[in-house]
Order: sequence, then structure tokens, then C-alpha cells
Amino acid sequence: LPDIFPPLPSLGTLADLRELGRVCDQAGVLWGLHDNYIDIYPDAPGFSYDHVTFDARGRPRRAWLNEGRNAQSYQFRPDHVRPFLDHNLGLIAPALKPSASFVDVWTSINAFDYHDRQGTFHSKIETLRCWGEDFARIRDAFGGGPTTSEAGSDQLIGWLDGADCQFLQIGEGHFNNRVPCRDWARVPWFDLVARRAARP
Repeated sequence: LPDIFPPLPSLGTLADLRELGRVCDQAGVLWGLHDNYIDIYPDAPGFSYDHVTFDARGRPRRAWLNEGRNAQSYQFRPDHVRPFLDHNLGLIAPALKPSASFVDVWTSINAFDYHDRQGTFHSKIETLRCWGEDFARIRDAFGGGPTTSEAGSDQLIGWLDGADCQFLQIGEGHFNNRVPCRDWARVPWFDLVARRAARP
């Protein structure tokens, strides 16, 4: 990431993707690629720490650790995504003509403040503006098709058209809702849910 095109032939060819698009279009099903601009990996063409967010102490912020590739990504600077996004849109739009889009993570995490490599502070308001403008660019590139993201929150209302719905279980570990409660099975909301589920 952020390079996602062309597809890796061992996992599917461009012809396969075009056929998928044809079948979806014929059936009236919206479709698009799963894209990501929250992570940038050091092996990406054009990688530079200039494109990475930093904390207030001057340390680059790490993002997703891809254990399958043993590759550590860094958090992509929201104000530096645009050239990478435009590059991808310029390849994907004419080759596939998707009818929708999905950009991972932008709505499943809160917008963040950050510092750049030079130590300049950037506010979460700027982060939201950059992400929103990028959703608008994606929509325009794909002929007005809806933009979607992951587990949407309301922070991008007006920019984002929809989001997937992720129901997370209560528990520990990744991709769980954590409830700091000693006896969570006895709290009133859980009791209400349990009683409703037990109805015939």
C-alpha cells in the first residue's frame, strides 16, 4: 500500500476483475475495489517519511503490522494522500469503471491530530477535510458512484455515502468491543438484550 493496481496475477487477473465488473453491472450490483490510504509501507514506490505522521516527540507513527508479510506500515499523512490516490484513480477508473468504492479505515477510527516530519502540528479538522475531499475525488473519478468505508461513524457526513456494518462481540483482543465492567453479564443493557433474545 498504497499501490493496489494492477492486481497480483497469482490472486486474480485484470481480465478476472473486468469479468466480475461486467457480471455485477449486468445484475445492477454496485461494486468496487477495497482500497486503503491509512497505511503506507516502506516498500511502496515513493515512500518517504515525509508522507508519514509523527507524534509530538518526533517519532513516526506506526500503523498496521501485516504479519503475513512481516511488514510494518506507517500512518499515512492525510494531506499527502492525494498524489497517490490520483495515481490509483487514473489507473483503476479507465481499466475497470467501478460503480462504487470502498476505502478502509477512514470512518472506523477517529480523526486524529498529528505532526509532520518537520514538527508542524496538523489538527483533526484538517484530517477530516482531507479525507472528505478525497472521497469526493473518488466519487467523481468513478462517475458519481457511491463512496463507502468501514464501520462508518458520523464524522464524514456530507462526504461519505455509506459504510459497511460490523457487529463486534464483547471481549478482549482485536476487533472486539471492550466493556470495562467487572460483571458485564449482569449490567441492565445486557439483561434487556438477553430477555429480548429469549422471547419466542
